Amino acid sequence: MFYLLSHIDDGPLPHELLIDSTRYLVMRGGLLLEPPGPESDASGEGEGQSIIQFFGRTGAKDEPRFLASSSESYRWKTRGQLDISRVVSQRGARFTGLVEGETVQLVAGGGGRFLAPGTRLGFVAAPNEPITSDWSQTFDFGPPQVTAVDPSSKDSPLVQDAIRQFVATREPDRHRTVRARLENAWRAPV
Repeated sequence: MFYLLSHIDDGPLPHELLIDSTRYLVMRGGLLLEPPGPESDASGEGEGQSIIQFFGRTGAKDEPRFLASSSESYRWKTRGQLDISRVVSQRGARFTGLVEGETVQLVAGGGGRFLAPGTRLGFVAAPNEPITSDWSQTFDFGPPQVTAVDPSSKDSPLVQDAIRQFVATREPDRHRTVRARLENAWRAPV
C-alpha cells in the first residue's frame, strides 16, 4: 500500500532532515509496501519490498527535487509491527514500525548512513493518490541484458540485430508487467 509522508520527528512537512550527513528540507515523501510475494509461506508471512522516497531541496532557492530513497525488505514481527532491514546483511537502512489503521510510524535504526538512529517518520495511507512520475518507474529495472551464445559472434551485425529484435518484442509485456506490479502494490491492503 502507498502512504504519504506526513511527519518527521513529530513535526509536519516541510521539515528539515539529516540524510547521509547532509541537511535537507523535505517537502514531501512516501512509503510503498509491496505485499509479500508468492514465495511467502502459507500464512501469508514472508518478505515484501519497502520503498521510502524523499523530495525537497538543499537550499532555500533550490528547486524541489528527488533527495534520497531506501529500498529494503520488510517482514511482520507481530500483527501491526514491521521490521524493515536486510536479513543477511547489516548494510542498508533499518527501521522498526507500527501500523495502526491508516497510519504507519517508523523509527530509524541506523544502517547505510541513511537516517540517524531514532529519527521518526509518520505516514498516512493514500492508496487512491495518483501514481506520479516520481514513482512510475519504481519496479522498472530496464530491458533484459542479452548476450550472444557464441562469444565469437557477439560483434556480428546479424546477431546484434537479432538481440535488438528479441528485446523489442518483449518490451511491451515487460512494461505492462512493471505497471501492474506498481498498481497492485500501490493499492494493496496491508
